[in-house]
Amino acid sequence: MSEIGLNPSVALLDFAFTYPFKLLSKEGVRQIRAELTRKEVQQHCRFETRRNPYAIRGVWKYSPFLVNLWRSQEATEAVSQAVGYPLLLNQLDWDLGHVNAEVSADYPNEFNPPHAVTQNLEAMLPPEHIKSPAATFRKNFTTEHYNDAFVAESYNGYDDAQKFTDFWHVDDYPFVCVVMLSDSSQFEGGETAIRTNRGGVIELKFPEAGYAVMIQGRYVAHCARRALNAKERITMIPTYIPADVMEEDTTFLDAAKGNSHLGELFQQWSLYRFERLAKRVDQYTKQRIKDQIVAGTFNKHEIMEECDRLIAYLEQTKQQITWPDESLVTLQ
Repeated sequence: MSEIGLNPSVALLDFAFTYPFKLLSKEGVRQIRAELTRKEVQQHCRFETRRNPYAIRGVWKYSPFLVNLWRSQEATEAVSQAVGYPLLLNQLDWDLGHVNAEVSADYPNEFNPPHAVTQNLEAMLPPEHIKSPAATFRKNFTTEHYNDAFVAESYNGYDDAQKFTDFWHVDDYPFVCVVMLSDSSQFEGGETAIRTNRGGVIELKFPEAGYAVMIQGRYVAHCARRALNAKERITMIPTYIPADVMEEDTTFLDAAKGNSHLGELFQQWSLYRFERLAKRVDQYTKQRIKDQIVAGTFNKHEIMEECDRLIAYLEQTKQQITWPDESLVTLQ
C-alpha cells in the first residue's frame, strides 16, 4: 500500500495486491467451468443485480468439487503465501466460488444455455438498500486516505466507460482472489485495474486462464476492464479473512444481501461470527487473563479495551442481519 501512496495504517497490513500468478492448472480450469455450467447450477445459482447482470452464487449446494477445492489446505496455503499473511477462506457458503460472468448474449456458449434461470433478488429489497452501480463504497469506508480527490464514478483518464465492467469500488471482504477462467491470452482489455493514490492506474493482465491476483480489496480501490474483443470474460472470486482470530475481521454483507437468499445467508453469518468470537475469547483468556493471574497483576485498561473490541464486533454482527422486511428472510 505504501508503494502506491496509501497509508497502510488504515488496513490490516502493508499489502495492496499481487501481480498475476499461476494458481490453477488447465485441468482445474476445465473442471471448474464444467461445474459452473451444470444444469442445476445454471437453473439455481444465477443472479442479477443492477451492478452485476450475471453472477453465479450458492454453488456449494451443487458442487462438492468446488467446496473441496476452495476449502483445501493447498488452495489456502497458495493464497496465503502470495500475500505473505495467514488467511482463512471466508466462512459464508453463499460466497464460496462467487463468479462474475460477461458473456455475449448472441454467442452460443455453455454459460448461456437455454435452460438457464436468472434470479433478481435485488428487486425484492427495500429501497434504502438499492445502490447505484457507482455507489459501491461501503459506509464504514471513506476515500479520505486517497488524497487526490478520489471520485468513485470517475475512470481517471479512460474516456470510454464501456471499457469497464464496474465502477471503482472496495469489497465487503478483507482479501479477494480474482481467478481468470476464460482464455485471456488474446484479450484486448480484460485486466483488473488498481487505483493508486497518485491519480494513476495499475493494470493487472491475466496471461491465460488459471492465473489469479490477490488484492486487499477492503482497502484498495479496484475495478475490472471489459474484454472488448472476446465473447466471454469469466472470473471466480473466493474471498478471505485473517486466519488469526485476534486480528480484526472487517467483513460486511452489503453486496451479498443483494444476491443471496437472506435466511441462509444470515444463518451462515451468525454461525461464523459467533464461532470466531468464541475462539477469540478463548485465546484471549488463555494468553492474557491467565498470564495476569499467574503474574499476580491486573491490567484494567487492557481488559476494557478488549471489551470495547468485542462489543464493536457484536454490534457489527447484529447490524448486518438487521432487515426492515422480515418476510424476505426465509429459508429455501
